[in-house]
Amino acid sequence: MNLKAQIRIKKINIENRVTVEQIVGDDLHASGLWMHKERLIDRENDHYRERIVNPATGKEVHFVDEPLSQHWGHGSAKKR
Repeated sequence: MNLKAQIRIKKINIENRVTVEQIVGDDLHASGLWMHKERLIDRENDHYRERIVNPATGKEVHFVDEPLSQHWGHGSAKKR
């Protein structure tokens, strides 16, 4: 049996808004392969980091480390 796992953590402030999100674990990549994903969205410190690694080869497939305010045009932020 081949199990996959992922953990999601959210920090919520007193106004019930998510200020920090973190995802770590297995994720089905657009390529159709299972990859290891680490993503941090830190709204408090204007920071975005994402790292995707192919666990079979150990090769880093994707890496982004930038201010969150400069990370736009991705996912739900794309223009429609």
